[in-house]
Amino acid sequence: MNVNQASLIINMAITLFCGIFMAVVPGLTRKDYLFGVKIPQEGWEHPTAQTLKRRYIAIIAVASAGLLIIEAVQYLLWPGASMLATISSPFLLVAVQFVAYLSNHRRAKSLKRSERWRVQSVAMVETRSSHTRGSLASIPWLWHMAESVYCLALILLTLANYSGLPERIPIHFDANMVADAYRDKSIPTALMFPLTILGMTILLVIIAIQTERAKLQVSPSNPELSFAQHRMYRRRMGHALGFANLGGGVAMSTLLLPMFKPEWQGKGGASMLALSLILPYIPLVVVTLTSGQGGCRLRPKITEAEQLAGGYAQRAKRTTPNDKDDDDLWFLGLFYYNPQDPSIIVESRFGNDLGFNYAHPVSKIIVVVSVLGVLATLIGIGARLLT
Repeated sequence: MNVNQASLIINMAITLFCGIFMAVVPGLTRKDYLFGVKIPQEGWEHPTAQTLKRRYIAIIAVASAGLLIIEAVQYLLWPGASMLATISSPFLLVAVQFVAYLSNHRRAKSLKRSERWRVQSVAMVETRSSHTRGSLASIPWLWHMAESVYCLALILLTLANYSGLPERIPIHFDANMVADAYRDKSIPTALMFPLTILGMTILLVIIAIQTERAKLQVSPSNPELSFAQHRMYRRRMGHALGFANLGGGVAMSTLLLPMFKPEWQGKGGASMLALSLILPYIPLVVVTLTSGQGGCRLRPKITEAEQLAGGYAQRAKRTTPNDKDDDDLWFLGLFYYNPQDPSIIVESRFGNDLGFNYAHPVSKIIVVVSVLGVLATLIGIGARLLT
């Protein structure tokens, strides 16, 4: 299998996965929201709402099928661009998803106006309160500690064997896991993969903490159940993130083997590496699909602590200005902007992810730095592929 064939297979697999995942996003979102618009839960079954969901799924399905056909044609006519297509295809699908979402968001707002739905505010509870969150101690730190120890061991092992490393160290591999790019031996080059794994470890730890600390959306009709769902969801997601951290680090460390033993290059091929990089993240997908947004699809047992938290939520200070509907604080139903809210991280209104309060200075800094980093990475990759 050459690099272009491998890129085609990876590209089509990514497109298929992204298409399926994007199609089920409305089903993962709380029934309080219809494409970013707050509605009464009974409005979720409204015929127009059902039509909007079917319309969205149809657009994603057609776009995914079309993109798969384009990828196959591209491979036949221009196989050398397969790697570039691997990078660009997900962005094309995201663009289609955004257009489909935006169209349905406008229709959902129109439906809300025509039906004159008046929706009680969903409490947004600040998680710094001991009444409304699990302590950071509830994060399954054992996974992350094990991965940290593993990273440290990789760094020490690399440094201990530095003198025996080849003078030219592999830094990139083709589809068959055979090195196709090298650099002169140096400590930074030798530590490139261990430090990359360490960076991934830190990133997943930050995600685990933010999942625990994110501001909670609490149903005003049943706050106790909301807190119980959040508790179970955080526990499941915490273990899934921990498993992904440890499993992903171990899988990626296989890239170190050819550095210590050049004769091991190509052993197992790309299929084994791809499998090892996919398996650690399967629990994340399972938890996301089975739990729903913030655990809204779960039915946990309500504890005494959650009953107490429910009473606290009913007395919690409202962060939405009295003269505004909550929808006014969400630009396009996706971007939360509320200067009166001290929170940095909040739950999104579409899907099962977290978002920023873009009115907070810290959020603005994070977004600017992230955008610049992504642009620099894409420009660098694109320039390398085109040359």
